Parts: sequence; C-alpha cells; structure tokens
Amino acid sequence: MKNKLIVFTGPSAVGKYTIEKELFKDKNLDIQLSISATTRKPRSNEKDGVHYNFISEKEFVKKIQDNKFIEWNEHFSNKYGTLKSEIKSISDSNKIPFIEVDVIGARKIIENFGKDNLISIFVSPPSMKELKKRIILRNTETPKQIKQRMSRFEEEMKYIGLFDHIVVNDDLKKCVNKIKKIIRGNI
Repeated sequence: MKNKLIVFTGPSAVGKYTIEKELFKDKNLDIQLSISATTRKPRSNEKDGVHYNFISEKEFVKKIQDNKFIEWNEHFSNKYGTLKSEIKSISDSNKIPFIEVDVIGARKIIENFGKDNLISIFVSPPSMKELKKRIILRNTETPKQIKQRMSRFEEEMKYIGLFDHIVVNDDLKKCVNKIKKIIRGNI
C-alpha cells in the first residue's frame, strides 16, 4: 500500500460527520473518504454511495464469504464493513484512504495492518453527559437506542489506548485544526 490509512473513530454523536465535512474542505490534505457498506436502512438525509453503500443482508454475507472486507462487524442489528476494493481504489488514485469506522472496526484494522501503516484518531466527547445531549438533539434514536448507544460508549472507551491520537471535540474549530495537524505530521 502506497499511503498510510487514516482510521477515524469515536462514539455515535461525537461529531465525526461534522468534523469530516470540515476536513474534506482542505484539498491540501489529499484524503478521500472510504464509503462503508452497510445493511442498515438509509436515514432520510442519506444517499447511497455518498454516506454508505447500502446493500442487502444477503449481499453483505456473500462479501464476507468472499473475503472482500478489511473489517466488518455487526452492531445495533446491522452489519457495517470496509471493502478492500474501496481502499485499493482510493490508494490507486494517490489519495490517502480515510476510514471512518466504529471502535470495534478500528481495532480490527489496527490489529490487521499494524500501527506503522496507520494514523489512528479517536474523537472523544467532552463528557458522557454532553454525548447523551448530542444523541438526544440528533432526534434519530428512540430512548431504548439512546440507552444502547450510551452503553456502547462505555464499552468503546475500554479501547481508547489503542489509538495514536485522542482528540476531544469540545470546540469544532479547535478539534478540526488538531486533526489536520495530526494528519499533516504523519503523512
């Protein structure tokens, strides 16, 4: 692989999508988002091939059997994965693959690729209270799903030591600038 992979993760509602929008405005970073595959149904504001590659359960399972993913996992009753072909395509275009993935997927990538081939970034909320507030304000989850996400956050925090860089998203501009500095300092 020509370029390092950027593995970008953090709990649900920490602001990853908002941070990414700001990062991708900077054309000097030479990064390209790897579009994950999922069996989850699209939200009203999501487009196939832009936010995710939405595929059927049957198609996803076939790709697992054919060893087409660099990582995949299941959470909240849906499967998510990073296709090898997506990473190869980005790398072949001389861009740096930027993989936004959940903590479990990030852990699998770190274990499979080794830290020398990656820039791993964990975005953390300022507090659990703030994270819960952000999830509620998103208005996309039921109370049961909010409870599941908060429980998942506690589990994800156990792996924070795996990541090279931990950035707290308490101020969007500062957070984005820290991440840009991390990327520029490691490519």
